[in-house]
Amino acid sequence: MKVIYKTVVGTCTLLLSSNIFATDIGVIPDTNCPANSESIRIYMDDEDDNNASKREGWVGATEGSTQFRFCRVNGDNFKPLSNNEDYAVLKLSDSCPNNSIEFNRYFDNEDDRNANGVTGNIYPNIVNHNTSLKFCYFKGASYGMDSFPDIGVEYGVFAPKNFSKSLASGTIYTDDEDDNNANRLNVHGHNAIKAIIHGGRNTTLNVHKVETTAPTLLFSSGFENNVYIDPNPVYGSEDYDFIRGTDNTTGFSWPIDILGASESALHRVAGDGELTSEIQTVDDGNGALTKALYNHEKSRKHGDTQLTYEILNITQGKTDLYVKYRMKIDSNMLGTINKWRALFEYKTKDYKDPGEGGTGYRLIAFIYTDMQGRASWHFQGDKDSQNPIWECDTLTPTAQCNNTNVPVITDEWFTTEYYWHWSNDDDGYVVWKINGEIVGEHHGPTTRNDNPIDFILLTQ
Repeated sequence: MKVIYKTVVGTCTLLLSSNIFATDIGVIPDTNCPANSESIRIYMDDEDDNNASKREGWVGATEGSTQFRFCRVNGDNFKPLSNNEDYAVLKLSDSCPNNSIEFNRYFDNEDDRNANGVTGNIYPNIVNHNTSLKFCYFKGASYGMDSFPDIGVEYGVFAPKNFSKSLASGTIYTDDEDDNNANRLNVHGHNAIKAIIHGGRNTTLNVHKVETTAPTLLFSSGFENNVYIDPNPVYGSEDYDFIRGTDNTTGFSWPIDILGASESALHRVAGDGELTSEIQTVDDGNGALTKALYNHEKSRKHGDTQLTYEILNITQGKTDLYVKYRMKIDSNMLGTINKWRALFEYKTKDYKDPGEGGTGYRLIAFIYTDMQGRASWHFQGDKDSQNPIWECDTLTPTAQCNNTNVPVITDEWFTTEYYWHWSNDDDGYVVWKINGEIVGEHHGPTTRNDNPIDFILLTQ
C-alpha cells in the first residue's frame, strides 16, 4: 500500500489571547518595559528661561524636563474602546493599527545649546533641534475591546482627563521655546484629540495608567502521562475516536471543551479503516523524547479523506482565540499536482456546501500543490469551498497578506500558529504563522451575518 501522508502532532495550546502579531506602537511604562520590548527614550530640551515644565500625578517613567519613555509593543492588540471613550498611543511603524488615525504634535524646543536626544528606534518620529511626535488616535466606538491588553507590565496611554479605564492619572506639561515659537498640532479635523493633547506655545498631555486583562489559558497538552485514545466506540458517534485522560504536566484533561464545546474527538472520514491514530513516543527534533499524536493514512481509494481533531458544538463562538501546536508531515503527501492538505479551519453556523444557500463563513489554512507540483501555504476565508472572499498564498506574496514565499516544511517539526479577532466588521483580523513567519494575514470581517463559530478543526 502506498503511504500518502503521515502526520505527527505534538504539544497543542489553545489560548484566549490578545493578538501577538505587530503594528508597532509605544505605551508609557509604569517603571520598566517587558523583557521582550524595546525601551525608547525621547529627551526634549525645554525652554531654558524661567522653565515651567512640570509633571503632576501619574506619569509613569516620564522624567526630567522632559524625558518621555515608551515601550514598543504590538499595536494590533489595541482596538477602539467599546464604551465610546477615546485614547492615543505613540506611533512606531509606517501605519497606525486598524481603526485608528495618525495625528502629529510638533514641539518647538530650546533654541540655545539644544540638547535633544533619543535612545532606541523612534521612527517615524523625528527629533533634531525640535521634536515631531506622531500618535495613533483611537476614537471610541460601540465595538472593539472592553479593557486594555496585558503586556506583562503596568503601563499607560494618552487619554482625556475623565477616563473611566484609568487606575491613576496625571499631566505632563512642557514649557516649549519662547522665541518665535512654531508649535503646532495637526488633528486632521478630529478636534476631540485636543482633550488628550493640546496647547499653543506650550503643551499639555493627559496620561493614564490603564486597566488590563491578561489572556486566559484554555487548554494545553503534550499528550503526556495518562492521555490515551479510547478504544471503545461511543454509540451514535459516527467515526469518532475520543482522546481521554489528564495530562499531568499541564493539568488539562481531554476531550477539549473550550468555548463551551462538547463531544470533541478525532474524526475519520472516507477512510474505511485505512486511517489510524495512536499516541507515540517520538524525538521532539532536539534530541529529547516526547509524546505525540500520530495519524497515518495508508491509502487513498475514495477521493478526499480526513482525519482531524474536531472541537465540536461550540457555544461561545463570538470570541478571540490564539491556537498553537507543532507538527511534522511526510513529504510523500506532496508527490502529486493540484492537491491540498488542510491543517486548520473553523466554520461558523450555517456554513454550507456550494449551492445550498448558506450564510456562514469558513477560515481555512492548507498546503496546496499547483499544476507544476509547487507547494505553498494557502490561507483563505470563504462563503463556501467555491467562493473565497479573500485568499493568501505564499507562491504569490502580497502586501495585503503581509506574507513572503516561505517554503513548505516536510519531514521535520514546525510550529503553526493562528490568531483571530472575531468580528462582523472591518476591525476583524486573522493571521497564520509558520515558525514565526507570517504566511497569511487578513484585516476585515472574520464571519458573515454575525454567525458565531460552530466548530474548529485541527490537523486535518
